[in-house]
Amino acid sequence: MFSMFCYINGWSNVQRVRGGEGIVCVHGERGAWRNLASGLALGAALLSIPPGLADQAVSARESPVEVAQAMKEMDIKLNKSIFEEAWGAVYTMYYDTTAGERWSTDDWIDARSHVFGSGNVVFSSRERTHDAIRDIVSAIGDPYTRFLTPEEYRYELEARSDKVLNNAGIGLQLVDPFDGVDDLQILAPLPESPAERAGIHPGDYLEAIDDIDIAYAHMTPDEAIAVLRGPEGSPVSLTLRTDDNDRKEIILKRRPLSMKAVRSEVVENELGKTGYVRIHLFTSRAREELVDNVRGMVGSGVDAIVIDVRNCLGGVFQEALVIASAFIDCPDCVLVQTLDGNGIERNHIVEKQRCVLPGVIVPSNIPMAVLVNGGSAR
Repeated sequence: MFSMFCYINGWSNVQRVRGGEGIVCVHGERGAWRNLASGLALGAALLSIPPGLADQAVSARESPVEVAQAMKEMDIKLNKSIFEEAWGAVYTMYYDTTAGERWSTDDWIDARSHVFGSGNVVFSSRERTHDAIRDIVSAIGDPYTRFLTPEEYRYELEARSDKVLNNAGIGLQLVDPFDGVDDLQILAPLPESPAERAGIHPGDYLEAIDDIDIAYAHMTPDEAIAVLRGPEGSPVSLTLRTDDNDRKEIILKRRPLSMKAVRSEVVENELGKTGYVRIHLFTSRAREELVDNVRGMVGSGVDAIVIDVRNCLGGVFQEALVIASAFIDCPDCVLVQTLDGNGIERNHIVEKQRCVLPGVIVPSNIPMAVLVNGGSAR
């Protein structure tokens, strides 16, 4: 059974396949869109063995050695299936206009042949299979395309929900820049996190965490995030570098991270009343809260509205379309054009997104502004 759900981190669709044994986040084009075209993220399979299947597979065998060998063969077959689904996700969905220069389907086919040519040792354990997937995905050289283990993926989901994360942290999103730089790059701080409050900017580089040198330790983004978590209130030291090679060291205190989808307020000054709405995530809850809040602002007589999506994590692709359509008074206009790995284009028309939210929620006589930065999901 296939179940579909979507979220955006760089406006990406996510397709879950038969469970959640890892997720391959596939964006393409280094996270950018072609006319806001989407990349994809597709989960590799968790092929759980039904109760009794193992017994049935070896029921005719009596030797303990034969039983152990049969179980080993089943594990290898399972791990190969997990690798194949992850590999297939990239092969089918990844889109990059620079194909042939940085990535091509031929390269991807060669990568698969190389892994399978290495023998069954690659598939002898789940950890080795995960490492093989991680290695070929990393070789694409796209910081927005990566493999997540089940544990890493669960943390990602928690970070994109209203839940308070189990471990306290400082709220950084990190990527490998893949540009010859050994340090990790900050994609964006989480909204209203200790990192954002400290003035950490998208594009800065993280050189060290406490006394751990990122480059020397060959630390991945997920490994660095794990180090940044810890007991609530405990301090962590960061060594940061800007594009101008200015270095600074800051100390932050970890705290539980929770993520409200929307925050809003009305600001009054000598210029009048301005409605301010900050979107942290595109979810169904965000859509409901945003619509209620904006309609309330319009009803109260605001003179202008500001929509703030700086450092926005992204969220559910379809919900983003619905929210955007609520502000565009052009039913027949193309809101977004997506392009998949097969080169198939799809136009998302404004009117077709309004099944949930009919009409425009802000009158044309009320001016609006949208705030974005390098950390806005794209």
